[in-house]
Amino acid sequence: MIGLSQLKHVLGIKIGTYFQIHLILLDVVKGIPKIHWFTLFIGGCSIVFLVFLKKINGKIPAALFLIILSILCVNAFGLHEKGVQIVRNVPSGIPTPLLPTITLEAVRPLILPAITIALLGFMESLSIGKTIAEKEKYKLNPNRELFA
Repeated sequence: MIGLSQLKHVLGIKIGTYFQIHLILLDVVKGIPKIHWFTLFIGGCSIVFLVFLKKINGKIPAALFLIILSILCVNAFGLHEKGVQIVRNVPSGIPTPLLPTITLEAVRPLILPAITIALLGFMESLSIGKTIAEKEKYKLNPNRELFA
């Protein structure tokens, strides 16, 4: 869901903030005619650049080089005037901490994704536990794993 929600930045289209993958994908399909091609080109080249530098040498700070290169390219070619979104003013200082208002309306859309994440975490820990239990020759109790 996190990766798919970032498609709006790569494609230059508007995608709603949903907690369901099918709704995100539906917005992406609806937004295909509105794709901003300069943004897609920059996003695609950025991904290729990051993967390429990672394969060459994983110790190179590829993201830092990419940011610098992107700033230079956008300014040199005036891409911000052609619709490429850029970060403008960044507020200084630390925001004032606030306690969130918790309401049933705010919690309701989070219940299904939270259950999904919990079950995936359980299945992952159980599969790792089974692998280790076989290797170390001891019995694994899935009920205890779920409780943990």
